[in-house]
Amino acid sequence: IARKEEQYSNRSLFILESSSRMREALIKVVEWPMFDRLVLLLIVCNCIFLMLDDPVCRCQRIEGTPNCVSSADMYKRLLFASKHCDSWPGTDNFLEASEYIFTVLFTGELLIKIIARGLILHKHAFLRDQMNWLDFIVVIASLVSLTNPDTSFSFLRTIRVLRPLRTLTRIKQMRPLINTIIRSLYSLVNVVMLLFFFMLVYGILGIELLSKGLRGRCYVDPLNNKFPPAVLARLQSQQIPFIVEPMRTIGSWDPGIDICSTDASAEPCAPYSMDGIFYNTTCQVMRWCNTGWCTDAHGWNENPYDFGGGYMSYDNFGQAMLTIFQVLTNEGWTDIMYLYEDGWNKWGSRFFHISWVILGSFFVIQLALAVLSHSFVQAQEEEKTAREREALHEEAILQVHERKVPKQKLGMLDHASTMSITANAMGEVSSSRDYSNESITMVERFQLSYLFLTRIRNPKVVWVRDQIVSLFTRAQTTCRIMVSTSHFQNVIFFAIFLNTLCLAADFHCGCR
Repeated sequence: IARKEEQYSNRSLFILESSSRMREALIKVVEWPMFDRLVLLLIVCNCIFLMLDDPVCRCQRIEGTPNCVSSADMYKRLLFASKHCDSWPGTDNFLEASEYIFTVLFTGELLIKIIARGLILHKHAFLRDQMNWLDFIVVIASLVSLTNPDTSFSFLRTIRVLRPLRTLTRIKQMRPLINTIIRSLYSLVNVVMLLFFFMLVYGILGIELLSKGLRGRCYVDPLNNKFPPAVLARLQSQQIPFIVEPMRTIGSWDPGIDICSTDASAEPCAPYSMDGIFYNTTCQVMRWCNTGWCTDAHGWNENPYDFGGGYMSYDNFGQAMLTIFQVLTNEGWTDIMYLYEDGWNKWGSRFFHISWVILGSFFVIQLALAVLSHSFVQAQEEEKTAREREALHEEAILQVHERKVPKQKLGMLDHASTMSITANAMGEVSSSRDYSNESITMVERFQLSYLFLTRIRNPKVVWVRDQIVSLFTRAQTTCRIMVSTSHFQNVIFFAIFLNTLCLAADFHCGCR
């Protein structure tokens, strides 16, 4: 109890003193290292039991709730799961019993911690720690749902799915991550506002530049062609009269769409051939209405349905923001770019969409990751500081007086260590080691060779030795200076670049 006695108030719940036997026993239980592990094991077991639940069978078993589950849902369950609900009553009773057991166990854990630390008034009370709020809410909701199973409070049973999240409060390594998410929310709000501002700008630009970009269709021009009666009847009997889509027949949805641009600089529609005769075509954003091109709001060509259900366009603000977000996710953004290359402008579509991908996906999203990284580093530093402060505090509480070594003994130890260091510096080798053994290392061989050379007193050998050492020292110094310069790094990078070019040229023609 003394190890963390500052975390426990003198009185808990206005009743139990810190000297009471029951509270001392509960504090020991809370401080027991296996307590959190047992609670974590209970949470894992409860997750397994929650996975055994079957909402379809449970809904079918509830009395007085007709149409609780449709026949289609039951058919899908039999088709994909290959199971029926005949054995569900026994499983349901087992899960109900286990739910009572787990609720009692988690309630006992909650009461133990509340009695040990207090509820909320003390600085280190149970609810003063934000990590315990989820535990408290889940346990209270479970108690309310079990005490009133047939009332309107039964919806609280769904809060049971939050029990797996309690593992986040049990694993210490998770705390920096949770603190990172909480700390970074304010900064991420600024990043999201910046992202929304750029989305707003690009959405407005898309409406101004790319609106009606997917509504252009190639039509056989009814005004600049002379049709035989049979050809005219065939063109007028299509789902969309005069449209150049040979695959658009009665009963088909939207195949064979050929998007074009009404811009004069765009590529024109190709001539259309019927019965061996070519007819002039034109690109229009409106349909043909009996005597002329439609002028009302219902005469527009529809956006491609197979492309986002017809909602991926820049025709209005909502669809523009949806399209901008789709491009931001980098999922199918090239299809959007290619469609607007055909329906608006080739290089304009490329510049618009690629610039948004670079600005939104690369810059702004990376800025959000940088904010999360900075918050994670701060959370780790705070966690480390808290652990160090706790360690210092515990050391101050449970300070153990070290026995002092007598000065004479310390002096003898210092003298012995000094003699040992001196002997090693002089190169004295212990005679108890057999250096003729093959197990001697290369470092020891070098040390022995150097020791042998240093003990030679012949002037010629000494001169040769000094010259070799001097040459080696100068070469080492020169290499060190050369490697530390920036020009050496540039030469290496240039050599790597040339090597890459040579490899690319070698495999360019594909002869290998």
